[in-house]
Amino acid sequence: MNTAILDLFWDEAAEGLFFTGPDNEALIVRTKDIQDGALPSGNSVAVLNLLRLGRMTGNIELEEKADQLARAFAGEIVSYPVAYTQFLSALDFMAGPSQEIVIAGNLAQETTRAMIETIHRIFLPNKVLIFRQEGGGGDRLSAISPFPATLQPAKDRPTVYLCEKYTCKVPIFNIEELKSALVTKES
Repeated sequence: MNTAILDLFWDEAAEGLFFTGPDNEALIVRTKDIQDGALPSGNSVAVLNLLRLGRMTGNIELEEKADQLARAFAGEIVSYPVAYTQFLSALDFMAGPSQEIVIAGNLAQETTRAMIETIHRIFLPNKVLIFRQEGGGGDRLSAISPFPATLQPAKDRPTVYLCEKYTCKVPIFNIEELKSALVTKES
């Protein structure tokens, strides 16, 4: 989907995403919406999507495209930041620190579900959460996201891997350790 967005709306000459595709009705000006109002602009949403998908999949090209988007509109954003709140959220994610959290386990196990719920309860806006199902589900995930391919449940228990820029810390096996690690990270 994001490949299609880039193919249809990317401005090769000046970077950024147009509001309309090349096959749309001919307009006097083909605009690029950047200001966030009641709804965030398409460019603001796109930059955060590209960053998150880049982190989830390990596709550096997506993160580079997000960086190009940020650079394309930097002058406008600096001049009046309050008009670009969603874009600023994406820039915060980009500047980091951000975190990739991988849970490897089986959803049939209560501990796995509790780990997911624990992560959702704590405000961590600069994270991507990836669930790696044991067995075939994990193999399907690896096809689109090679990063978590080697992250397996350890000791036959659900396991949480807290990572930054694809470098993971010591695996976490229980809820209390997870809460402690996330609270420390949040502080």
